Amino acid sequence: MKESIYLAQKYAKAFDSCAKNTQEAQANFLCYQKALKNLVQIKDIVINPALSFNEKRPLLKEVLGQDIGACFLCLLIKEKRFSLAQIIEEQLLSLLDKRQGLVRAQITTAAALNTQEQAQVKKALKAYFNSELNLSFSQDKAILGGMIIKQEDLCIDGSILGRLENLKQALKR
Repeated sequence: MKESIYLAQKYAKAFDSCAKNTQEAQANFLCYQKALKNLVQIKDIVINPALSFNEKRPLLKEVLGQDIGACFLCLLIKEKRFSLAQIIEEQLLSLLDKRQGLVRAQITTAAALNTQEQAQVKKALKAYFNSELNLSFSQDKAILGGMIIKQEDLCIDGSILGRLENLKQALKR
């Protein structure tokens, strides 16, 4: 799995480097998303190992067109890296966020937060990350209470379940 993420990051950085500015990067990302969505129609043909890339090429051109997103997807298919397409999309979104100075984070709580509580969390995290935020909130009753904040590789576990797990590990020592 780590290999896949590493490879996807390399492809995403290469694709992102084609853009001169944030607007162009955003347009390229949208082209990639559109091409990926259009490819769903012919996914069985794309992943068919019995067909060579040259046999797939005319159909790919017809379905995808020839914008930068389509060309990039064709490259992935040709290099037998289509399995990375979704991970690359996530990596591209992350790179686009960095260009825009935006931080995405996933907030998980045991109980749903009301609008005022969400605003307080956003205010605190904006001060912590010193950046604009795009937060998504979800619920998981299994964490018992508190919250878990995930942002890329960072995980801040302030849940009761997390604290109980830490206590359990400390008692084992």
